[in-house]
Amino acid sequence: MLELFYRGGIMMYPLALASLIMIAIVIERLGSLRRKKIIIPEIINVVDQFSSEKDIELARNMCTKYNGPLPNIIVMSLDNSDLPRQEIRELVEEQGRQEVRKLEKGLGI
Repeated sequence: MLELFYRGGIMMYPLALASLIMIAIVIERLGSLRRKKIIIPEIINVVDQFSSEKDIELARNMCTKYNGPLPNIIVMSLDNSDLPRQEIRELVEEQGRQEVRKLEKGLGI
């Protein structure tokens, strides 16, 4: 295998460097896009058990502890809960698009 590398000449060095950079990017993206980091089970449990105004405050407090797409969307929707349903839907969709942009950062490379 090393013989093939040397036979490839000077072009093999940039290819090897590009391969190492790609491996580093894939590892970084795998770490930041883990399912448990995006969909936090504790928040899902709290949101699934909404039954009173107290639960809404608990969910808001729980979401402020964590940083991620789901907590950001939930906090934004809870903060604007006094708006009509259609406006909340549009705000959630826009917040979702912004969160997707953050998650996709670096994927163009």
